[in-house]
Amino acid sequence: MANTLEWNTIVSEFNKTMFGNYKKINRIEHIQNDRWHKQYLIHREDFQDRLKMNTEKFLYHGCSNIAADRVINEYFN
Repeated sequence: MANTLEWNTIVSEFNKTMFGNYKKINRIEHIQNDRWHKQYLIHREDFQDRLKMNTEKFLYHGCSNIAADRVINEYFN
């Protein structure tokens, strides 16, 4: 994934607020639940139609491998 448009965009946006506050990006993973993503797209379109503006924000965070595995396997439960 390194040196792709998605990778470069994420690193660029992350560095807007975090540059100098970390030593190394070890890995960037794109994990997506297709069912939830479809629901999100429907809600996003509804919000944009009602509010006449884009309210979407991208948020980035880091976590340990253990925490990431729990999110993937237990869905935040």
